[in-house]
Amino acid sequence: ANLAAVAAHTIADAPLRVLGLRDRVSALAENLAAYYGVAQSFQGSGPLEDSHRVLLVSDVHLDPVGIELTEQLASSYDVELIVDTGDMSHFGTEAEAAYAVESMGSIPRVYVPGNHDSPTFVATLRAAPSVTVLDGETTTTPWGLSILGVADPASGAPGVEPDADAARAAGEQLAFVSGEPTPSIVAVHDPASGEAFEGTVRTVVSGHTHTAMFEERSGTLFLSVGTTGGVHFTALRPDPHIPNGAIILYYSRDAVPRLLAVEQIEVFGKEERSSVRRTVFGAGDAQAP
Repeated sequence: ANLAAVAAHTIADAPLRVLGLRDRVSALAENLAAYYGVAQSFQGSGPLEDSHRVLLVSDVHLDPVGIELTEQLASSYDVELIVDTGDMSHFGTEAEAAYAVESMGSIPRVYVPGNHDSPTFVATLRAAPSVTVLDGETTTTPWGLSILGVADPASGAPGVEPDADAARAAGEQLAFVSGEPTPSIVAVHDPASGEAFEGTVRTVVSGHTHTAMFEERSGTLFLSVGTTGGVHFTALRPDPHIPNGAIILYYSRDAVPRLLAVEQIEVFGKEERSSVRRTVFGAGDAQAP
């Protein structure tokens, strides 16, 4: 009975906690952009004002704070593209799909379905005018950034159970197609799908694990934001407090865009603190393998 009372109180109190946390996260995101934004210099690299900016998000799981953070960062950093590596939903229902589309702004978004994204959910996103869903396809921005997307195989079925072996095979199948131009970014949901691209592309971005990643292997940069949703207010994971994560990619305005810098962002809304780490690449460092 005591547990039931606590659960009922927690559920009743959740909307107020969400609203308060959204306000804090919004303020933190705005301050981050103001301080670490386009005109700042890092490590003597010079300002990055003349650059294309891409926002990476993943595993929002319809968390209202994660949705707010995505929109706030996209606006504050004046990004031209959002790359989302999946699991915006929990169960892939029609209601979740409708809410997801309604919450997205007008900034172009490349979406790679995750294991929580059902065929119904994916179909709804495909119909949204600002969203490009990638499942084995490549898309190119008007300014020359090419992105290959590898969806989680579970997104093609009603269930949500992930299968790392199937995800790895999906990546391997696409990695060894000959005659295709090398993409600027390979976006996958499960990191297992990205393993086959090591040493062949410059950047692989992923989600799924809810753990931030920044690794360079054989000249390939493997990145994950962790989870943009943080899933603070679900029965799945109320604690510990997981930060809301995001990444800003800075690209040159060359005919073939070159990766200039990676900015890793973590916002600990409950604790009212945030962290930003920018890694700047030289011309030689940022070339594709």
